Amino acid sequence: MLKDWTKFEKAFLTTGTLSAIILTIICKSPCIDLIYVVMYLWTALLLAKGRYACYIIGIISTFFYAAVSYSNHYYGEVIIALCCTLPLTILGLVNWLRHLDSKKVVIIKDITTKEILLLIASQVIMAVGYYYLLKAFGTSNLLVSTISISVSLIATYLEARRSEYGFVGYILNDIILIVLWGIPFISGDITLATAWLCPILLLINDIYGVNNWKKIKQRQRKDKE
Repeated sequence: MLKDWTKFEKAFLTTGTLSAIILTIICKSPCIDLIYVVMYLWTALLLAKGRYACYIIGIISTFFYAAVSYSNHYYGEVIIALCCTLPLTILGLVNWLRHLDSKKVVIIKDITTKEILLLIASQVIMAVGYYYLLKAFGTSNLLVSTISISVSLIATYLEARRSEYGFVGYILNDIILIVLWGIPFISGDITLATAWLCPILLLINDIYGVNNWKKIKQRQRKDKE
């Protein structure tokens, strides 16, 4: 499975996993945090490589993330995971399996500016609904959680549509999640160190993913010629 992985990818996976294990031990974080971080790291790296296996692992890791979020009263993240991310992940898997190149890598698709603008506009409007829904549930860090839902849905949709712009959405969402999980950690809850590490690792991965998908796209265009 690691045959075509670059040195950076292998080193990043190893370093990220070891960092998560060390933080879990030192800060006495819940074991479920470690499991979800490692699974998300695998998912993110496979996504950056354009491999459909990212969805298979991603479906499982979604449930772990929902459990971690629920235990920390981030009900918005629970809603994202189970009601939004999970269905879109399943649809994305089906779409990716239908569009693989000869190297079993997803065929990257160009989407129109109109589609992107409509997607953003829809989430801006729906954000009002998210806000009051999360408020009714007593969600922690309400405004940040609301923004996180909208940005996450945009990114997940674009990913399912096989667009490299999905990584731009993920980068924005990673920054939001660093703030979301960083607030209680900085406030003194050091057991969340492992959970806070996850979006930091994902941010590095998604920046790498943007560049790697550009290379994949160029290679696929040459193969067509």
